[in-house]
Amino acid sequence: MASSINPDEVKTLSPPILAHVGDGNVTLHPVDALNHPTSEANRHALDFPTDEVKTLSPLILAHVGDAYFHLYIRTRLLHVTRNVTRLHELSVQIVSAQAQSKIYHALENFLTDAERDIFRRGRNAKSHPPRKATVAEYHASTGFEALLGELFLRKNFVRLDEICELSFNIAFKEVST
Repeated sequence: MASSINPDEVKTLSPPILAHVGDGNVTLHPVDALNHPTSEANRHALDFPTDEVKTLSPLILAHVGDAYFHLYIRTRLLHVTRNVTRLHELSVQIVSAQAQSKIYHALENFLTDAERDIFRRGRNAKSHPPRKATVAEYHASTGFEALLGELFLRKNFVRLDEICELSFNIAFKEVST
């Protein structure tokens, strides 16, 4: 289960760390952010109708999943270090296509058949890999991100949290050795 930085700790974070995390909202779980009085934008972001999720392209799901995973990892790393340079180095390694490909293959047996189907749709979507990853790694990372995006848009935060926490643990072991 992922944790949140308590409000008193947020006051101690340096501005570069807050900027690294995002807009200063370091709450890890999106449902917690909904309860914050200034989070009207978060409320609208989560209003996407779940019955329309199935109509979205896997690349759109991956776009949302990528953003969620980035924020999750950046926030989760605050429990590891408060050095902004180290935060950046670790987060770049963990959210890379190579790392996400390894994460998916390590988690594959943990996923349901429906989750593996979402992954396959994302993996098979036509996209162009960056230079730093192989085609296979890039397609696997797109599938992984599509899975996260679908879980997020369907508001399945418990499962999303399980997968992201396992992913963090898998990737963090890899980058910290």
